[in-house]
Amino acid sequence: MVDLSVIVPSREDAAKLAVIDRKAFPNDAVTFSADDYFGFAFVEPGVTAPAIIADADLALCVAVLRFAADEAEILTLGVVPEARRRGLGTALLAASIAIAEGCGAASIFLEVAEDNDAARALYAAAGFEEVGRRDGYYERRDGSRVAALVLRRSVEAA
Repeated sequence: MVDLSVIVPSREDAAKLAVIDRKAFPNDAVTFSADDYFGFAFVEPGVTAPAIIADADLALCVAVLRFAADEAEILTLGVVPEARRRGLGTALLAASIAIAEGCGAASIFLEVAEDNDAARALYAAAGFEEVGRRDGYYERRDGSRVAALVLRRSVEAA
Protein backbone atom coordinates (compact mmCIF):
# COMPACT_ATOMS: atom_id res chain seq x y z
CA MET A 1 0.00 0.00 0.00
CA VAL A 2 1.13 3.55 -0.69
CA ASP A 3 1.87 5.82 2.25
CA LEU A 4 -0.29 8.93 2.29
CA SER A 5 0.48 12.10 4.20
CA VAL A 6 -0.71 15.66 4.59
CA ILE A 7 1.68 18.04 2.87
CA VAL A 8 2.28 21.76 2.48
CA PRO A 9 3.47 21.95 -1.12
CA SER A 10 6.45 23.89 -2.37
CA ARG A 11 6.19 25.36 -5.87
CA GLU A 12 7.88 22.20 -7.22
CA ASP A 13 5.48 19.96 -5.30
CA ALA A 14 2.52 21.98 -6.57
CA ALA A 15 3.64 21.38 -10.16
CA LYS A 16 3.72 17.62 -9.49
CA LEU A 17 0.24 17.72 -7.97
CA ALA A 18 -1.07 19.55 -11.03
CA VAL A 19 0.28 16.72 -13.21
CA ILE A 20 -1.65 14.21 -11.08
CA ASP A 21 -4.76 16.34 -11.49
CA ARG A 22 -4.47 16.46 -15.30
CA LYS A 23 -3.87 12.71 -15.49
CA ALA A 24 -6.67 11.85 -13.06
CA PHE A 25 -9.22 14.01 -14.91
CA PRO A 26 -8.16 13.75 -18.58
CA ASN A 27 -11.58 14.66 -19.98
CA ASP A 28 -12.02 17.86 -17.98
CA ALA A 29 -11.43 21.16 -19.75
CA VAL A 30 -10.33 22.77 -16.49
CA THR A 31 -8.18 21.12 -13.82
CA PHE A 32 -6.28 22.56 -10.88
CA SER A 33 -3.00 24.21 -11.87
CA ALA A 34 0.30 24.35 -10.02
CA ASP A 35 -0.65 27.84 -8.82
CA ASP A 36 -3.94 26.45 -7.51
CA TYR A 37 -2.18 23.71 -5.56
CA PHE A 38 0.37 26.13 -4.17
CA GLY A 39 -2.46 28.48 -3.16
CA PHE A 40 -4.39 25.73 -1.38
CA ALA A 41 -1.69 25.73 1.30
CA PHE A 42 -2.76 29.20 2.39
CA VAL A 43 -5.83 30.04 4.43
CA GLU A 44 -8.59 31.90 2.62
CA PRO A 45 -10.96 34.26 4.46
CA GLY A 46 -13.58 32.16 6.23
CA VAL A 47 -11.71 28.94 5.50
CA THR A 48 -9.43 27.24 7.99
CA ALA A 49 -7.00 24.33 8.04
CA PRO A 50 -6.73 23.41 4.37
CA ALA A 51 -5.30 19.91 3.94
CA ILE A 52 -3.58 18.36 0.93
CA ILE A 53 -3.12 14.59 1.06
CA ALA A 54 -0.77 12.85 -1.39
CA ASP A 55 1.52 9.90 -1.84
CA ALA A 56 5.19 10.35 -0.88
CA ASP A 57 6.40 10.61 -4.48
CA LEU A 58 3.66 13.08 -5.50
CA ALA A 59 2.98 10.97 -8.56
CA LEU A 60 -0.07 8.80 -7.93
CA CYS A 61 -2.88 10.50 -6.05
CA VAL A 62 -4.05 13.67 -4.37
CA ALA A 63 -6.96 14.98 -2.33
CA VAL A 64 -7.59 18.53 -1.18
CA LEU A 65 -9.91 19.47 1.67
CA ARG A 66 -10.94 22.79 3.07
CA PHE A 67 -12.98 23.66 6.12
CA ALA A 68 -15.49 26.38 6.92
CA ALA A 69 -17.44 26.46 10.18
CA ASP A 70 -18.36 22.84 10.94
CA GLU A 71 -18.23 21.65 7.32
CA ALA A 72 -15.47 20.05 5.32
CA GLU A 73 -15.34 20.02 1.54
CA ILE A 74 -13.30 17.73 -0.66
CA LEU A 75 -12.24 19.98 -3.53
CA THR A 76 -10.61 17.17 -5.46
CA LEU A 77 -9.76 13.53 -5.00
CA GLY A 78 -7.94 11.88 -7.87
CA VAL A 79 -5.82 8.88 -8.72
CA VAL A 80 -3.80 8.60 -11.94
CA PRO A 81 -5.15 5.90 -14.27
CA GLU A 82 -2.13 3.59 -13.97
CA ALA A 83 -2.54 3.45 -10.17
CA ARG A 84 -6.29 2.79 -10.06
CA ARG A 85 -7.90 -0.36 -8.66
CA ARG A 86 -5.28 -0.57 -5.88
CA GLY A 87 -7.32 1.02 -3.09
CA LEU A 88 -5.78 4.49 -3.32
CA GLY A 89 -9.11 6.24 -3.79
CA THR A 90 -10.54 4.42 -0.79
CA ALA A 91 -7.46 5.31 1.27
CA LEU A 92 -7.60 8.98 0.22
CA LEU A 93 -11.28 9.15 1.09
CA ALA A 94 -10.77 7.48 4.46
CA ALA A 95 -7.92 9.87 5.26
CA SER A 96 -10.07 12.83 4.21
CA ILE A 97 -12.90 11.73 6.48
CA ALA A 98 -10.51 11.16 9.39
CA ILE A 99 -8.98 14.63 8.94
CA ALA A 100 -12.45 16.18 8.77
CA GLU A 101 -13.38 14.44 12.00
CA GLY A 102 -10.13 15.57 13.64
CA CYS A 103 -10.88 19.16 12.64
CA GLY A 104 -14.33 19.00 14.22
CA ALA A 105 -16.40 18.88 11.03
CA ALA A 106 -19.94 17.61 11.42
CA SER A 107 -20.33 16.87 7.72
CA ILE A 108 -18.27 16.56 4.59
CA PHE A 109 -19.31 17.59 1.08
CA LEU A 110 -17.98 16.98 -2.40
CA GLU A 111 -19.02 17.24 -6.03
CA VAL A 112 -18.69 14.44 -8.55
CA ALA A 113 -19.43 14.32 -12.25
CA GLU A 114 -22.69 12.54 -12.92
CA ASP A 115 -20.97 10.28 -15.46
CA ASN A 116 -18.12 9.23 -13.12
CA ASP A 117 -19.53 5.85 -12.14
CA ALA A 118 -16.39 4.61 -10.37
CA ALA A 119 -16.17 7.68 -8.12
CA ARG A 120 -19.90 7.61 -7.43
CA ALA A 121 -19.61 3.98 -6.31
CA LEU A 122 -16.66 4.84 -4.06
CA TYR A 123 -18.56 7.68 -2.41
CA ALA A 124 -21.77 5.68 -2.03
CA ALA A 125 -19.84 2.85 -0.34
CA ALA A 126 -18.46 5.43 2.12
CA GLY A 127 -21.95 6.67 3.02
CA PHE A 128 -22.22 9.80 0.87
CA GLU A 129 -25.70 10.74 -0.30
CA GLU A 130 -26.82 13.09 -3.06
CA VAL A 131 -28.10 16.41 -1.74
CA GLY A 132 -27.93 18.56 -4.85
CA ARG A 133 -27.21 18.81 -8.54
CA ARG A 134 -25.52 21.44 -10.71
CA ASP A 135 -26.54 21.00 -14.33
CA GLY A 136 -23.77 21.53 -16.88
CA TYR A 137 -21.21 22.23 -14.14
CA TYR A 138 -18.21 20.36 -15.58
CA GLU A 139 -16.93 21.31 -19.02
CA ARG A 140 -15.24 18.54 -20.95
CA ARG A 141 -12.35 19.04 -23.35
CA ASP A 142 -14.65 18.18 -26.25
CA GLY A 143 -16.89 21.11 -25.27
CA SER A 144 -19.69 19.01 -23.80
CA ARG A 145 -20.94 19.61 -20.29
CA VAL A 146 -21.99 17.22 -17.53
CA ALA A 147 -23.84 17.74 -14.28
CA ALA A 148 -22.12 17.76 -10.91
CA LEU A 149 -23.81 15.85 -8.14
CA VAL A 150 -23.36 17.38 -4.69
CA LEU A 151 -22.82 14.66 -2.11
CA ARG A 152 -22.84 14.87 1.68
CA ARG A 153 -21.88 12.55 4.49
CA SER A 154 -22.07 12.97 8.21
CA VAL A 155 -18.58 12.66 9.62
CA GLU A 156 -19.91 10.39 12.35
CA ALA A 157 -21.54 8.04 9.80
CA ALA A 158 -20.30 4.47 9.71
